[in-house]
Parts: sequence; C-alpha cells; structure tokens
Amino acid sequence: MHSSLLRTSLLVLLCCALPLLGACNCEDVGEEPPTPEPPTPEPTYNRGFYLDMTLDSQDRVWLAYQNADSTSLEVARGDGEPLEWTRWTVDGAGEVIGGLLTGNYDGGNYASIAIDEAGMPHAVHWDKDEDRLRWATLSGEEWTKFTVDESGGQFASLGIYGGTDPIVSYRADGALKVAVRSNGAWTIETVDSGEATEEATADVGQYSDLLVAADGTVYIAYYDSAAGDLKVAHGIPGNWNLAVWASEGDVGQWPSLSEEAGLLYVSYLDAGNKNLMFGSWTGTSLESEVIDDADFVGADSAHSWSDGAATIMYHDGVNNDAKVATQVDGDWTVETHMNAGAVGFFNSLATDSEGKLVWSTFNHTTTDIIVQRF
Repeated sequence: MHSSLLRTSLLVLLCCALPLLGACNCEDVGEEPPTPEPPTPEPTYNRGFYLDMTLDSQDRVWLAYQNADSTSLEVARGDGEPLEWTRWTVDGAGEVIGGLLTGNYDGGNYASIAIDEAGMPHAVHWDKDEDRLRWATLSGEEWTKFTVDESGGQFASLGIYGGTDPIVSYRADGALKVAVRSNGAWTIETVDSGEATEEATADVGQYSDLLVAADGTVYIAYYDSAAGDLKVAHGIPGNWNLAVWASEGDVGQWPSLSEEAGLLYVSYLDAGNKNLMFGSWTGTSLESEVIDDADFVGADSAHSWSDGAATIMYHDGVNNDAKVATQVDGDWTVETHMNAGAVGFFNSLATDSEGKLVWSTFNHTTTDIIVQRF
C-alpha cells in the first residue's frame, strides 16, 4: 500500500516537472505566449506639398516642393536608374529652436520648376506669410534668390521663354499676372483682371498652367471663379489675347495644357458634374469629351504624350487613389493606377527622350513623394 502511494506521488511530481522540459500538455502549468512586437509605423517626411516636376535634356528628374517642417522651398534632382537624389533647401528655411519652427516665413507654396536650354534650373514659389512671389536659380553650387512680386504669387506656373528667360503666371489680388525676366530684370503685367458677376466678385488666375509652344507663343490656362469658366490667355509678353475655352456649368479647375502635332490640348475638371474632361482647341472652339464620369474625379490632372497617344494622371476624390486614363486608337481606358494610401495629389507627367512617361505625385499618407517611370 505504501509502495502504491509512492508510485502515485512520483507520477504526480513527474507530470508537474515535465512542463519545464516542454513535454507536457497540462493546461494549468503552460507558459504565457510572448507579446508580439508592435508594427513598425510607416516613415513620414512632411515633404512634397505643392509638388512640381520637369525633365532636363539628360532625362534627369527635377522636383520642386514644400518642406512643411521648415516651410521652405526644396529642389531635388534624380539621376540614374534607380533614381539617386540630390536635395537642396533653396529658400525660406526657418530656424528650429527647441523643436519649434521660429521666424515668420511660410514658403514653398505653389512651387514650380523649369529648366532652360543651358540646363540651368529655375524655381518659383509663394511666400504665404509675406504674400510675395519668389524666384531662385542655381549657379554652380549656390542658389540665387529674388522677390519677383510683393503683391501675390498663388498658383504659380513657370516656363522658359525664348530658351533662356523664366516666365511665370500666377494669381495676385484676384487677377492673372505674368512676370518675365529678361536681361537680368523682371517685368510684371496684369493679363486679366476678371469681371464681377451678380453672385461673385472678380477673381481669375486660379490653377494657372503655363505652356510655351513650339512657335514661341505663350498659353496660360486658368479658372475664372466668378464666371465658373475655363479661360486661356495667349500671346507674348506685352501682347495678350483672352478667350473662354469652356463655360457650360462650373468648369476649368486644374487645367493641364499640352501641344501635340501642332495642336493644343487641355485636361481639366468639370466641377459641376465632378468629371474629368479632355479637349482639343480648334482655334475657335474647344472640342472636349468626358473621360471619367465617376464621382469626384479629375482634380490635379496632368497629361503628356507618347507615340501620339495621350495619358492623363488624376485624383479620385472618393477613394483617394491615383487614376490613369490612357488613349489607345482614339478610345480611352480608365484604371486605378495606385491605391496604397492617399495618393494622386499634385500630379506631374512628362515624357522622356525614349518616349517613357515619368510621373510624380504626393503621398498624403506618408507625406512624401512618389516618382515612377512607366
């Protein structure tokens, strides 16, 4: 009887000791499972607001944008494949003391960039705090900076006139203005002051997009918010003509101009119907069509050409996706191009020397920049 009790006691002790050896399934003596590590958060950079892109003669990618941490204009150049970036803080960086930005500079807004025929980059932006248009150009390793207009600078769009002279369209005091630099000096003129309506005061120049055509004519597409029209100014500095390209409903936000085979084209938003539109200018009228009629599509449109076909990148406002419309044999195919995070803001699209499309956009989730060549 004592022997039986001893055997029973040994079995109980052995069973309770086995969990230490990992060989027992006793529920009341198991170890707690390890606590999983929290997921690594996506990095955030707080750069890329008001993003604009252009390509130089070597197919290098140039970006201008706002760094929101320092409220400064930054420029980046991407070389090689994959792209390796050189970055400059160009204008407006405030001093950070104790983790807080000090000073009263709010730059980098409505950044725009262009490359002249000598390969020199030029960039413009709006200093919101001082309400002024600023320009910068790179000479060697240093950026030269200058205040162009102290009365405004929203919706700036930069081009190169005559191969060497920076020319910029922008909104100031509710009017469309143009500034051009020639022989080292800037000349500013008001192109369109707009007209008031019974419902609204005069306000033109929003979403301006400037194009210097192959023959040297300058075209500026912009939105007349009082009339709800898409307007275009064309001519040369000192001699401008105004035309209404689209007026049915509330149309003309986020226009993107291009020239292909001697004809002018524009993509834009029909805000009344919330559609993406695309049209060609005949010289007397705009022949336009609906490209995408899904809900709240067409903001931040940008388009370019490859092999005689147009491609449009734009924002899907319902899903916060980047969409692409591609023209094939005259027909359009519409797809969601990217849906990881909130993407498709501040789109730019260009075509390199090999006919490949280069796209840049702002990722609002990571507050950083995406560049793709496809």
